[in-house]
Amino acid sequence: MARPVVLLLCCSLLLVASSSKWKAAARTVPVEYLYPPYNLTYFHFIDTNGVFLRSPNATFAAAVYTPASDTSGDTQTLFFFSVIHDASRTPVWTATDGATIVQSIVLSLTASGLALSDPADLSAPPAWSTPANLAAPVAAMRLLDTGQLTLLDAANATLWSSFDAPTDTLLPGQTLPVGVPLTGTVSDQDLSRGAYRLILTTTDALLQWRTMTSQLLF
Repeated sequence: MARPVVLLLCCSLLLVASSSKWKAAARTVPVEYLYPPYNLTYFHFIDTNGVFLRSPNATFAAAVYTPASDTSGDTQTLFFFSVIHDASRTPVWTATDGATIVQSIVLSLTASGLALSDPADLSAPPAWSTPANLAAPVAAMRLLDTGQLTLLDAANATLWSSFDAPTDTLLPGQTLPVGVPLTGTVSDQDLSRGAYRLILTTTDALLQWRTMTSQLLF
């Protein structure tokens, strides 16, 4: 009668060993830097909740991020290219202009910059991209402990920064340039640009809803 016990013990050991191998095979998330060429789609890094780059102290992460929740009532899950506060999973910057990541969309880091595009339709413009004609070829993408995402050239000079293209959040140490808006999202589940935005002029702070403007007094 001892044999079934031995067999059960052997099966348990096999399950533990298999679990250990699976954990050991989990994808390692790069820290601080990514280098071109680099491509990913929405189903990459599923085992890391979409995170594909972390800042040195892991406060912030670059991720293919989904804000959907079980109680949202949404029937379609939306994915976005975002910088998030890792512990709270709160987005602090998002590639906007309706740049929802779907199955066919690829996020690419190349010498020309960052882009969200559909490789099945090369004639279509990217859903989102960093500005064309950067001052030099991109040598690396860097995520800082401040939450700032940057593109660097071979001399480590900044070619593009998420701090210069804010979405709906300002982080400590980040400034809002004159004429650059902070734009609210459609909803907590849809991070596309919404109807409200805050914009600074040389003399005022303006809150706009679509084409209507209100002056804010401080």
